[in-house]
Amino acid sequence: MSNYIFKIIIFPGEENRKWERVDSDLWEGLINQPFDVNFCWKNLVSINGRILHWYVNSSEYVVLMDVKEGKYSIAYLPERDEVVNKTNNYALIQLDGFLSFITCDSETTMDVWILEDFHGQDWSKKHTIVAELTHYVCPSKSTRPNERSLPETGKLVAVGGTRNGELLILKNQKNSKEYLYDTTSRMMNMFIIYNTRSS
Repeated sequence: MSNYIFKIIIFPGEENRKWERVDSDLWEGLINQPFDVNFCWKNLVSINGRILHWYVNSSEYVVLMDVKEGKYSIAYLPERDEVVNKTNNYALIQLDGFLSFITCDSETTMDVWILEDFHGQDWSKKHTIVAELTHYVCPSKSTRPNERSLPETGKLVAVGGTRNGELLILKNQKNSKEYLYDTTSRMMNMFIIYNTRSS
């Protein structure tokens, strides 16, 4: 069996201004590689510039790398009742300085998990977004019916969050509209950017 080697180039920063190459052959043998040859890197998530995380072709874990040590490892996703569908119903984002795993296990519920202990791989569920408990505030000037009602939770995917972890930015996979969800007040409103430039 051929050994696949993947290379990553990193720029350490102020202390060392030279680009450095980190090779995946740091794994001790092919048997320890936590992915098969059909995996793909996707949507890098950086935590404090030190730990990098990637989606791979797995419903059980993600690949991560410690930039300082230049070592790869894996982080297992939290155990849940439903099978993870990596292409449709889960996202990885940085939330309050932690890796967050956000998943929709149904059309009306979204769970927010936080990896609090990187080394111990300790996940904790921080929030659960329930459609019937969400207060949706529609845009005041909107006349479109699809903007005046709460979007389907199962169609939403997390794309970001504020540093304090209280606000989530959600995107509708169907029409690309974005929403802000406040985890403390359970309030959701459409995220609109107005163009204030004069023509």
